[in-house]
Amino acid sequence: MKNNKIKIAIILITTIIIAIFYYVFFYNMPDLSPQITSYIVINPKTGKEVYFKHETRGLSFNVMLLSNDKSSSYNENNDYIFEYNELFYKLDNDTLKIMIGSDYKKPKLFKTDFIIKIDTIFTNPDYINLKIRYKSKGYIKIP
Repeated sequence: MKNNKIKIAIILITTIIIAIFYYVFFYNMPDLSPQITSYIVINPKTGKEVYFKHETRGLSFNVMLLSNDKSSSYNENNDYIFEYNELFYKLDNDTLKIMIGSDYKKPKLFKTDFIIKIDTIFTNPDYINLKIRYKSKGYIKIP
């Protein structure tokens, strides 16, 4: 009789632990599906647009794109690919100036009426300085 009570208690405790584990890991799990956020930059002279797209997938995929296509997909031949999770940009007349803390891939076939100027910052003090003072320099941070 005493063994049956112990077995029932063990089964009950195990069931409670499994239910808590299931709730914590399956109901509160972060959304790891692909997420794409788009930012539009409009050339004030011509009204033409280019799009910054920030795509995240899973735990470690994080890429920023510069595209002249509205669609959520990207093409290595048509889009600039920045493998860093934030960048800074400003528009001077028809020149789009971009500051980024990593290297980037330039597309073969990117057509736009913007002049694209990209500066990379590889030293940590310079990048931290930009993160602190980007607004006073006229830059906008994405994301």
